[in-house]
Amino acid sequence: MFKILKVPLFKNYIFISFIIYFIFNIGTLDNLPFSDDIYHIFNHSFLRDIKNPLNFFNPWSEFFKSWGLTYTYFWVIFSIFGKNILVCKILNLILHFFNHILFKKYLSRKISNQSHINILALIFLFSPLSILTTNWIFQAKTLLSVLFLLLFLIEVEKIKSLNLKNLFKLMGLFFLTLTAKVVAILIPLYTTFLFYKRFSIKKSLVFNTPLVLIALVYGLLNIKGITYIQSEIKNLKAPAIKVSKDHVIPYQEKKTPKIEVFKEVTQGAVHYFGSIGHLETFKEKYIVSVQNLGRLFLLSIGLNNYLPFYESNLATFLTPYIFLYSLIGFFFIYLCLTTNLSYPLLILVLFLPISGFFYVPYMKYSFTSDHWFYPAGIFIPFLLLKIFHSKKVIVAILTISILNFSYTVYKNYNFSQLLRENYAQNKNPFILEVIAQENTLSNRTNGNFVLYSHILKNEDFNNPKIYKTLLELKNKKNAHSYQEYYGRFAVDQIRSGNLKSLNAFAQKHDFILNPKQMKLTGILGKFYNQDISDKDLVGLKHYLKEVWMQSKDINP
Repeated sequence: MFKILKVPLFKNYIFISFIIYFIFNIGTLDNLPFSDDIYHIFNHSFLRDIKNPLNFFNPWSEFFKSWGLTYTYFWVIFSIFGKNILVCKILNLILHFFNHILFKKYLSRKISNQSHINILALIFLFSPLSILTTNWIFQAKTLLSVLFLLLFLIEVEKIKSLNLKNLFKLMGLFFLTLTAKVVAILIPLYTTFLFYKRFSIKKSLVFNTPLVLIALVYGLLNIKGITYIQSEIKNLKAPAIKVSKDHVIPYQEKKTPKIEVFKEVTQGAVHYFGSIGHLETFKEKYIVSVQNLGRLFLLSIGLNNYLPFYESNLATFLTPYIFLYSLIGFFFIYLCLTTNLSYPLLILVLFLPISGFFYVPYMKYSFTSDHWFYPAGIFIPFLLLKIFHSKKVIVAILTISILNFSYTVYKNYNFSQLLRENYAQNKNPFILEVIAQENTLSNRTNGNFVLYSHILKNEDFNNPKIYKTLLELKNKKNAHSYQEYYGRFAVDQIRSGNLKSLNAFAQKHDFILNPKQMKLTGILGKFYNQDISDKDLVGLKHYLKEVWMQSKDINP
């Protein structure tokens, strides 16, 4: 092995840096899966039932997923190792380390100073932004996407002439990047600009047209793969605050999805992209986007208290820090506009999909999270070196990053405690769900009834997953909880047009709901369909008044 390396052990950068990096993370390897790890991997029948993983890429298949490459990756791992948590976590660490090596190779084509290359590569390796991304098993999709993105960018730097061989290389790597995760969907804007400077506008446009088409087609299929476009149109036209506060998750029985790719894509595309031009609709989205850019700047240089989860969307608009983050965001925009470098554009095209400026169905208006900032954050220290031409700047960033990385990894050694500290700082109800998940996996379910009841009462009374979980807990207090919160849940489901889902929910839980609630559910449905008698209407008014009086969010 040492002969292959051709250098003594103490001089081998790759070996030494990997050992140090791995030792740092040993304490996080026994953390339990959480969040999407449970829903999309370990309890996901697709990974167990599918025989041909190519169906993950087939839009007409019931197994189609927007992250086809990521699901294929997990399918291969589980076929070999089973659903082994430790293997998944170690592979995530290896993927991040390999990305750091690829970034080092990319830098070698941009910078001649080897010490600058090594420092920037180490900043990426020990970036606190990477901790959540590697500890969260399902974020292998982010790591894989960045891996193919870096391979793509290395190929872009190598291109000296525009020919079919180079084009097919870029198309293949770009497709793999998108099928891992669509964070690089706007990268053709960067390559168009880069090839224009290197060649000509005509050649650039011709060469980039296939990349743009891949981005458009796969972008629309990605929306279909998460949720049907038509069901999201009403959210496109709503301000971010309204969607964050009032978004209702419909209850649905398990069934085979009806695949109507062309109908969903063609009918939804006009509405989806047409809303971008409505300034009134986007006034709050600008605020989210600029403050997220400020956060990205601080996160990428190690100046932040890194946590698994940040505040909810609605809280973003209420925190006083939004002014500080927005100010830093405007400063970063100023830096980008006052340079003639291409790197600011590269950062922006990787940032925009998660910025909050665009409506993305599976993120709504982008909760702040480290793993979303991971791709764009790679290049910010590099940009600062190019702007300030100072080794002291990147050495300072490296020092801050390693110190913060060490502290954040240490906090992640006790993930259960970190989640509780996280909720104390950011009252995001999703953190309570993750705490309850941990309790379940650790066979500590005694406090889960209190947690889920608190979420229903104070945070999210219209989330059917919580009702289902309460039912599974089989606690004697379940009937009381259903009767206390079901009224508001029913009203919001019907108000949002989820009548069929509500009826299915009510029938499944008829042994807990009282006869009055079952009857009035039917009356509400008749009212929604304008098929209601005068007698039922009077009873409905009394019931609605009672429901609205119980709600803290809506006045009667």
